[in-house]
Amino acid sequence: MPHYELTFINPASRRSHPLQFRAASPESARILASQLIDHQLRGGRVAEAVLSAAGTAAESLRWRDGVWETDAGAPDQPGAEGGERP
Repeated sequence: MPHYELTFINPASRRSHPLQFRAASPESARILASQLIDHQLRGGRVAEAVLSAAGTAAESLRWRDGVWETDAGAPDQPGAEGGERP
């Protein structure tokens, strides 16, 4: 099972807080990351987050304002040309 890293970025200090976990697929990783972000949002402790596959050169996804974006800033579209992303 692949390793993923979700990094929370604190809105006040801009400090980051990484969390590593395993998921069966990139889609599973995104679902779990979304649930973790929702939990952090309730406490006002996260403004944005970055999800990446640990140990790979795969493109990261950035979560801002409730939307997952690619590193290039485009909305992420799973299953689009180029395959799934973490």
